[in-house]
Amino acid sequence: MPPSLLTPGTAAKTTDDAAVVPRPSSIEVPTAKVSTVSSIDDELERLKRLVSSKQWEAASKVVQQLQSRSCGELVGSSFYTLALTTYMQLERVQQVRTTVESMLRDGRVAFERSSDGGGGVIEQVVAFLVSHEQAAAAESVLRQYAERTGRAASRSAYTHVVQALARNGEPIRAERLVQHMAAVGVAPDRLMCNVLIHGFSKAKMGDAALRVYHDMAKYAVEPDRVTFSSLIDAMARASMPDKAREIFEQLRHDPRFGVDLVSCNSLIHAYAIAKENRKAEGVFELMIEHGITPDSFTYSSLINAHAKVQDVARAAAVFATMRRLGFRPDAMAYSSLINAMAQGTVSGK
Repeated sequence: MPPSLLTPGTAAKTTDDAAVVPRPSSIEVPTAKVSTVSSIDDELERLKRLVSSKQWEAASKVVQQLQSRSCGELVGSSFYTLALTTYMQLERVQQVRTTVESMLRDGRVAFERSSDGGGGVIEQVVAFLVSHEQAAAAESVLRQYAERTGRAASRSAYTHVVQALARNGEPIRAERLVQHMAAVGVAPDRLMCNVLIHGFSKAKMGDAALRVYHDMAKYAVEPDRVTFSSLIDAMARASMPDKAREIFEQLRHDPRFGVDLVSCNSLIHAYAIAKENRKAEGVFELMIEHGITPDSFTYSSLINAHAKVQDVARAAAVFATMRRLGFRPDAMAYSSLINAMAQGTVSGK
């Protein structure tokens, strides 16, 4: 039978009667697989371009796509830097927290270092979190960063958090963070110590403020006028007038400083709280001797000192002097005088 008449599927024979394999109905061509690494690199390059051109919304979509793919070891520290920058620009606090936690958990912390030794992006994240009332989260970032890298972030990053904790009424927590910072190799500076003293002052924790002052020597930090004024204020608020006077005298006889309006006002305030009006008056007289001009707070504190012991005559005399010199009495001056007149009698009568 002619070959053209063969039944479909019937094997044809060659001249030497060798069998010919039937032709397959279709040929399978292997599909080329796209490299995962190449794909991620392309996305990273796209993300870099978007961040560079400040297209934050578009950049955030690329970030979310990469995060959803759980790229693991294929995503390096450059991705986290770009992701954090994007989320911070968009003010997305929760995404910043989640991303930095992933970064630290994955150990992707090989970032550029700022001038004083810390990770640049870490400092930015900490400042961002503090500015959004997330001091506790910022503190956690600093501690985890030190744990993962064996080094501290920058001193300025710690300062952001210490100031926030002290401002929020958590000076003990702030002090512990300073101690942590010192333990990982970054010594506190004068600003940080002064912040702690002021924080303990607001909390009426005089002994803690003194502890920070004594620690300054351990850290080789020299106190300044702000240090001493804050200490006197701390002693005043903690009802420790004798200790306030001791620090005042130390400041007074230090050739680098000497007393000033702030320190005198703080000591008068300390004596007012302790109901020692004659000692408060003595500080006022010392101000005049040193050529220090009293201000409205000076007079109000002195009125308060006399009023607390119902010395109406002296309180009224200071009140009159205050008005004669052109100072406007504040609420404390008025209320102190009124209370003294209502509760007490003129001293000596």
